[in-house]
Parts: sequence; C-alpha cells; structure tokens
Amino acid sequence: MPKAYHFKDWDELYENNKSREVETLSYFMQPNKMVGEGLGFLRQENDWLELYGILGFLKILASQSRRKFRGWLVKSDTPLDAARISALTYVSREKVQRALDFFSSEPMDWLELADMPTTGRRQGSDTTLTDGKVPTKCPPGAEVFAGLRTDKVLTDPEERERENGFGGRKSEAELKKEQQMQFAAAGARIAELQAIPEEDRTDEQEDDLKKMRALRKKIQKKQAAGDFTPVEVAR
Repeated sequence: MPKAYHFKDWDELYENNKSREVETLSYFMQPNKMVGEGLGFLRQENDWLELYGILGFLKILASQSRRKFRGWLVKSDTPLDAARISALTYVSREKVQRALDFFSSEPMDWLELADMPTTGRRQGSDTTLTDGKVPTKCPPGAEVFAGLRTDKVLTDPEERERENGFGGRKSEAELKKEQQMQFAAAGARIAELQAIPEEDRTDEQEDDLKKMRALRKKIQKKQAAGDFTPVEVAR
C-alpha cells in the first residue's frame, strides 16, 4: 500500500464544521498560536525560519487535496515526495526533504508517514484498485507519477475529441489544471534526472532532461503571457 505524509490532527486543527462539508478548499484555517513546546523546539534549529516557511507550503499542499485526503501530501491520489513537492513549490528537494524529516521525527512529530487511505479508482486510470493496492500491471514507482502526463494535450484530432467527450469543450479551469499538472510532471522529472550524477547519465537521460527543461520554459512563457492552457507535445 502506498505511503504518504500527513499532518496529525489535521481535522481538529485546520477544519471546522463548514470546511468539512466542502470537497475542495480555496483557503483553510490556520491556528494563530505562537507559543508552545513544538515552536520552542523549532526555534532551536539554526534553519528554523526556513523550516517554518516550508511548513507553510506543506500545509497549503495538504489543504488542496480533495476531502478524503485533506491533510495528506497527496496529488492526483498519489503520494507527494520531496521531488514532486520541490517541483510544485520551487523549494529545493534537499530542503523539502529536510523539512519532511524534521517535522515527522521526535520531538516534533507534526507529520507522519503512513499508509494512504484506500482510493477506490485512481484518477486518470481505468484500473480499479483493490484494498488500496497498486495494480500489478503498474511498473515500480508508477504510483508516484500516475496522473502526471507531460503530453496531456493530444495532437491527434480524433483522439482529442474522444478525450474531450465527443467534441465537448474543456473549461478554463480544466485546462489550467492540466497545465499545472504538466508543469509539475516536468519539474519532477527534471529533479529526478538532476539527482543522477552528470557523468553517470545516459544519452537518453540527457536528451530527456533537455526536453523537460524546454517544456517547462514553454509553460512559463505561456503563463507570463496569461495563457494557462497546456503545451502541445509532438509525438
């Protein structure tokens, strides 16, 4: 069963009777308590201010999950690891991992790495999960990047029509979400490839790294121009 980080006592600390009725949140409750043992331990760290800032990013990501996974570091029903969080927040993977390790260890213990709740049907897949297990046909590690496609916009008109529901138009919100997922997938792949020492990378990995960097740059240019549709990728 896949494991993911989640905030302990999220429901009690960051939710109220109204938010618990909402499937997805645009904002969340943040306690304004500025004293306590946990904050005291945090301030003893040389990089405490940086850790505190990353904690804010982690809470925002956890609040964006749909109701069933709220409080969990999960996106598209799959666990967010340091590489994917780095791609989403622009904080280095090393610093994200440092924060995950710190807040999930004693004496902090604010985060916990635990088995994810069962998901039923994985988003972006026609394969039903049984008891939360990843189907055997999924390759190792597929659960981490499932649902994140860099080629989300289809170039074949007939295939695009099927994707859109027999000619139906996608909403701006759907297109924007696809672009965000495309950007996150590219960033996660870049982080994965950069973690391989340059002298150990294959030619294929170097080409893939260049393509992912170019794709991310194209997305950033579109965003700067106010265009939040995904980038079409040639096949």
